[in-house]
Amino acid sequence: YETLYFVPALAGTGKSHAIWDRGSAVLSGELLNNFDIVIWSCGWAFPSVDADDRDAIANYLDSGGNLFITGQDIGWDMYDQGGASVYWYNTYLHANYISDDTNNLTLDGVAGTFTEGLALAISGGDGANNQDYPSDIDPRGQDASVILTYDGSRNGGIMADTGTHRVVYLAFGYEAINNAADRATLMEGIIGFLAGEASPVGDGNLPEAMTLLGNSPNPFNPQTDIIFTLAADTRVKLEVFDLRGRLVRTLEESVHPAGLNSVKWDGRNDAGHEAPSGAYFYRLTGPEKALTDKMMLVR
Repeated sequence: YETLYFVPALAGTGKSHAIWDRGSAVLSGELLNNFDIVIWSCGWAFPSVDADDRDAIANYLDSGGNLFITGQDIGWDMYDQGGASVYWYNTYLHANYISDDTNNLTLDGVAGTFTEGLALAISGGDGANNQDYPSDIDPRGQDASVILTYDGSRNGGIMADTGTHRVVYLAFGYEAINNAADRATLMEGIIGFLAGEASPVGDGNLPEAMTLLGNSPNPFNPQTDIIFTLAADTRVKLEVFDLRGRLVRTLEESVHPAGLNSVKWDGRNDAGHEAPSGAYFYRLTGPEKALTDKMMLVR
């Protein structure tokens, strides 16, 4: 999930990153303290956060760290274990666990937060499509507030700022968001909040220049979303080329709005035929410059 869903979304934040193989060794607070922000993806495994994990995260947050944690059933797992697990969940994720399964796969952003205007679906599309038990949670304490809600009375995401550390907790798997543009937009907002920067979501800020953010998924089959930002409404051309520089497909040649944009390539050429497996380049051309990146089609 990290390479398919998290890494492409991080490309738009301008932050460098490293990936820790959770199976290689136990993490420590000392190691986490080397990083300004930690993204912790739980997937759907139990224990979702074990005793060593909890100690490392607690040490990191007590030392002024910033955490984005996501996964269905984290709350259920902590409350099922009870005792120290519940204390850690309440204290460091700043949440009260309400119920196991909302049976709702759509969420809306909350006005006045970095999610304002977002409408997310966590099934279908090119997401992981793996959400069986998206949980209902409430913020705990005056430092925490809701950022995503299923239906106005049940909540799927919270943020907290204690003055020492910041936390964003999603009670569902981020990887299930069903399109690359929404994943990128939410990730930019989360990183902006955790880094103490102005959020690009809901505050009217626009990128300062045309930027190509990559494509997702990559590698892909049969389709992928090419993501880019524009500082103003701009006429752009988006083309796909093979490794020999031959034009395969002109995807767009039109005006796109300021902000985040996404264009889909279905792996077909201009004649409508399936392109063969292999590497391809795509080029985004604007009035003042052209940007190029590489993608891999695997059939």
